[in-house]
Amino acid sequence: MGYTTTTIEVRRRYAINLIELERQHQESHKAAGRFRYTCADNLSPALKFAILTEEIGEVARELLSIEGLVTDGDQSWQALRKELVQVAAISLAWLESLVEE
Repeated sequence: MGYTTTTIEVRRRYAINLIELERQHQESHKAAGRFRYTCADNLSPALKFAILTEEIGEVARELLSIEGLVTDGDQSWQALRKELVQVAAISLAWLESLVEE
């Protein structure tokens, strides 16, 4: 059973909305002093990559948890989705820093 174009579009809009909300969350944490910076700031590419890689590691941990291979994750698809949204939001922030005005 395949998805209709409308279903795909709805899912895509939902995913993009989650990513945008996470970006707003990152910026509000920065404004409140909880984060020193985001990947949208003027950081070295190596530091941005390290931040992104750390989040990708959390995706891996959640996948291993779902598979029952580690016990320190949430073992849920919701936790995996949250980590994937964070990876996408960090990637988006990095892209924002590369957009020429």
